[in-house]
Amino acid sequence: MKAGETLKSGVFYELMSVLNDRKNNYKFDSVIEKYMLEDILIALKGNGFGVNAYPNSKSYNKYLDILPKISSKASTENKRHIVDKYNQELKTWNKLFRDFYSNDQFEEVTQVADENKFFAFLIAFEFYVRALNDLKFNGGKNKNFYGNMDIQRNINGQTIGIKELSANQFTDVIDLLFQQASKVVQAFIFYGYLYNNNEFKYCEHDRDIDLSDIKKSFNYFQLIDLRTVLFDLFEDWKFGNYEVLERDEKNVEIMPKSLKSFLDETIEAQRFESFRQHNIWSYDARNRDVKELSLTKVLAPESFLDKSEEASYNEYLEYFSSEKLDYKVEGIEIVKWLRAYAVVRHYNRKFLNTNLFPEHSIPDNWLYVSTVDKWVQLFTMHGIDEESAKIICDKFRFKKNSVDWFDSPFIEIGEKIITIPSVASRIQDVLALISMAAKEDMNLDFKGYCFEDRILNDLNTNKIPAVSIKRKIKGKEYQCDVAFILGKDLFLCECKHTVQPLTQRKRYDFYNQKIPGDIEQTNRICDFYSSNLNYIIDEFNNKHGSTYTSDWRPRQIYRMVIYSCKLASKLDIDGVIITDYTIFTTLLYKRLPTIFQNGRTTQFMPPKMKGVFQGKLTSNKLLNFLDNPWQMDFQKFATEIEDEVIPVNQIYLHKKKAFRIIDNFYA
Repeated sequence: MKAGETLKSGVFYELMSVLNDRKNNYKFDSVIEKYMLEDILIALKGNGFGVNAYPNSKSYNKYLDILPKISSKASTENKRHIVDKYNQELKTWNKLFRDFYSNDQFEEVTQVADENKFFAFLIAFEFYVRALNDLKFNGGKNKNFYGNMDIQRNINGQTIGIKELSANQFTDVIDLLFQQASKVVQAFIFYGYLYNNNEFKYCEHDRDIDLSDIKKSFNYFQLIDLRTVLFDLFEDWKFGNYEVLERDEKNVEIMPKSLKSFLDETIEAQRFESFRQHNIWSYDARNRDVKELSLTKVLAPESFLDKSEEASYNEYLEYFSSEKLDYKVEGIEIVKWLRAYAVVRHYNRKFLNTNLFPEHSIPDNWLYVSTVDKWVQLFTMHGIDEESAKIICDKFRFKKNSVDWFDSPFIEIGEKIITIPSVASRIQDVLALISMAAKEDMNLDFKGYCFEDRILNDLNTNKIPAVSIKRKIKGKEYQCDVAFILGKDLFLCECKHTVQPLTQRKRYDFYNQKIPGDIEQTNRICDFYSSNLNYIIDEFNNKHGSTYTSDWRPRQIYRMVIYSCKLASKLDIDGVIITDYTIFTTLLYKRLPTIFQNGRTTQFMPPKMKGVFQGKLTSNKLLNFLDNPWQMDFQKFATEIEDEVIPVNQIYLHKKKAFRIIDNFYA
């Protein structure tokens, strides 16, 4: 979804504020009077208002309360048909969610004794993940313990089992399972979901859990699959341009109106996942038994706890666009966060490898049970001071607003801290810290300065003179992150280190808040320096020994925003070119498409790039490449879209699905 393409951000955010202000009993009147009908309905849709997406939700009843006012506005504007269509979409969504929550498997999991629900689910989860890993990476050596277990996935239009899944596809499956399983536990602990009187209970961690309760808990995994499909599509509908059609009583169709927009969303996610998995799989999943290098107290980069910490350190450098990690988060050096994650990984991996399939269904045998004091002790044993260790332990607690067990691995149950070995043993540091920082409002401003320095270095290393300019005039500050001269043209750039917006909501915020704000800032800075070229001339003459005279004028001035996150295409909004770092630097380093397989990389030259890579880089080459980079062509070539039918319960859901036909391609 491009900026302003579907939602009007003003009404959306104002309505969100109204919905969050429940003390005033949802004061809609001012919003309804202020905006046009279409904008109001789109904002209601974006906030999911009117859909009972959760059990016992009253959202649809609250919508019915304000429907008379909306209908009155529709009559005034002669747009009753728009309201009728929206009402029908709400009814269809509510029908889908009712069908999902009436699934017999919910009855099965509800029968598990309240005091056993929590640990029965976690043991079932650990059992399931360990069995899948054993099948995938160990040839099913322990199959006599778990029997005929498999996962079926629709890949490239075919239903295949775990052995046929590629490493990347298997990673996707497991990561998604981790994320959704953590939401089940959130629902248990913080909402008492599926418990009598919505009151969370748990048994002692050193007692046997009834095997029948664990077997019933396996029903969660199919429910998790269905919930993921349903809620992902719900988010697509809320923030995208989707058509909802109820074919008949048994069939519902929810499809994107624009396949191009659908493909763009897929390409952004795939480009990011390619980058991430390239880092992960080079050292992690296929090398589970990482040998210890040192149990030193000395922190990185002088010493590493193990190879995983060393790999994570290098990933931090890449992500933060830095040559070193001498920055702090919450007053704690990043290398201490790095060591804390390494310690959690190390002891959970050690626990996991000690007894992969315990004989008894005792939580202590399947889960790493400890205390805050013991974790503080382990952190201090490995080089983290006690004060920092206590802060980190607090930040690691699994909370109501935590994203998943990667960013918050410590589940607090009474006086105990539970970690899930199969998850905690493969925590991905960078994503975990960034995710936690976003939720906890932790300051990571330094990443912006690192990103600017990296782009300056990229340009200057490739003999393209570049500078950063900062002037303060009459109390107003004007900072251009990067200015560079290519031939006779001047490029003025803002550099924005941005977390990849992977959800529909985050994409909406990115395109409707982040980009417009950055464009406004860019134009303000560029207007100033375009009218005051003397500052540009002085900076280049001083920093690069250039000899521009005071009357020098560039042939053309280009305005640009460069993002660290992956985009699906170049944008051009209000005279500002918007691109991403990978695309921008491809021509600088003559970077080629890569196939990564069995630990080896193979590069190849796209035919149309031969002329572009030859000779010096020019403005024309750069601008043409930004318009049509090979990364996008290959992602489109490697991606297919097909129709998919999902049996929710009694209703069949028809949707579109995008999948990669070349799984090990990295662009």
